[in-house]
Amino acid sequence: MTVSQSKISRRGKTGVRFCNAVLILLLCNLFAVANETDDTTTPPLSYRIWNSEAGESIEAAFINLQQNQVILKGRDNQRIAIPMHRLEWRDQIIARRLSGQRGTEPLSTSRRNVLQGRRESDARVIATFGPDCESLLTDAINEARREILIAIYTITSLPITEALQEAAQRGVRIHIKYDEGQIEVGRMSKIITTLGAHRNITTTPIQMRGRFASMHHKFAILDQAVVFTGSFNFTVTAATQSYENAVVIYSDTIAHLYTQEFEAIQSR
Repeated sequence: MTVSQSKISRRGKTGVRFCNAVLILLLCNLFAVANETDDTTTPPLSYRIWNSEAGESIEAAFINLQQNQVILKGRDNQRIAIPMHRLEWRDQIIARRLSGQRGTEPLSTSRRNVLQGRRESDARVIATFGPDCESLLTDAINEARREILIAIYTITSLPITEALQEAAQRGVRIHIKYDEGQIEVGRMSKIITTLGAHRNITTTPIQMRGRFASMHHKFAILDQAVVFTGSFNFTVTAATQSYENAVVIYSDTIAHLYTQEFEAIQSR
């Protein structure tokens, strides 16, 4: 082999090694870019307009729901944490559905007949007993932002009354239907008069015929998305002395069914 051939051979090997190094570098860069753009904690992004109760809007994609904080990702890739209760109630339902919580599907897809005259749906439920029933209700009232519909046998609880007044003061529309036969029990007459004096509160007495007939419902529908119900009367005795149970059901489907029942309640 001549000297010139040896030089050419070495140059050829050097060129091959250089090309291989460049190729490896390009592959590493591509791998790094792929890793930078791959957010394994983020579901496939679908951007939409999210609205707050204050009338503010933002275009963002849902990431997850953590401790009642809705985590969104804006178009600028910045993450935003919004307290659930500050979102417009329809967006609260969407956030629950996207997070995998059941019972927030549209009525057309989640309701199904079980037996004639009965319906059921998957829902997220909180249950409680005894004196905790009162605080469960007042907490639900405090979270309401638009509307509260209440069907009750009687009401004498001051904490519940105060929570309803505060809700009305922040603009929540409230409609209460109650058994007229209980109006003189305890302090109910005064409470109904006080509540009915507020411009955002409507009270409707329900008259029942028959010796033992009663308007015996005990439920509240909040923002057409949440239902409170159970044995718990909205009274001092129920909150302090009685065995009682109550549940809060997070489901727009169940709320719709209870709203239908509320609208059907009338004197008879």
